[in-house]
Amino acid sequence: MVSTAFRKTRTKERQSSQFHHQCEGVHHIVNSYLRRVAPHMAEECKKVWDAMRGIPVKDVEKMDPIKSLYHGHAVHFNKDHEPHVDQHSCWAGFDAIAPFGSYSRGFLEFPDLGIRIPSRAGDLFFIRGAALHHNAGDWTGEGEGEGRMVFAFFSQRYVFHIMTQWSL
Repeated sequence: MVSTAFRKTRTKERQSSQFHHQCEGVHHIVNSYLRRVAPHMAEECKKVWDAMRGIPVKDVEKMDPIKSLYHGHAVHFNKDHEPHVDQHSCWAGFDAIAPFGSYSRGFLEFPDLGIRIPSRAGDLFFIRGAALHHNAGDWTGEGEGEGRMVFAFFSQRYVFHIMTQWSL
């Protein structure tokens, strides 16, 4: 969580820009796979980004460092989840999950399907997060302050709805 006092500072803007710059490699890999797994979704996501970058609002250029086709990004630290569906993700789209960190064991689980897939740092999963109950579990952090972290990439369904209404 970031305090509201920190959110509007130059420090936050610089760190956000640095973070996105350092994630360009991950974004490139995720984008490359998304174009193969779901080419229509990749194209629609690109159209949304192009339209958003063209909206004449203050600070729109701050989106320039973001190279991901996905509109939503989250970084989760050391979370074991109960099975859940991603309520804001696109029903017809894929979410991408990229675990990293110092941990051993671990599984990406789909309890409704009875499937447990081993999850290791450096893996990349594309799932239908809005449709399938899923969770990460049974992992062990290696060392104090270490553990499993994950980049989660998603496109929120309301973004495409807004695009249709605005005819962008």
